[in-house]
Amino acid sequence: MNPGSVPKYRDVAGLPDEANMGRFVSEGILRDAGGVRATTATGIGSNLGGLDELVIPNPEAQIELTGVYGVNPPF
Repeated sequence: MNPGSVPKYRDVAGLPDEANMGRFVSEGILRDAGGVRATTATGIGSNLGGLDELVIPNPEAQIELTGVYGVNPPF
């Protein structure tokens, strides 16, 4: 998902303001869907959450990273 395409992305993704500066986006291919479950983002601090998300139990082994991109402005 492109964070730039979602209004108020930080808020609906429930991203913490102090630990995630929103300056980079990682992109990859899910190679193994074992144990992946769909849920909604939990809010952290003043950010509400609620965006659909996938929880991937072992992302290092299940996702083939294809790129890391700087974003400007940060999301």
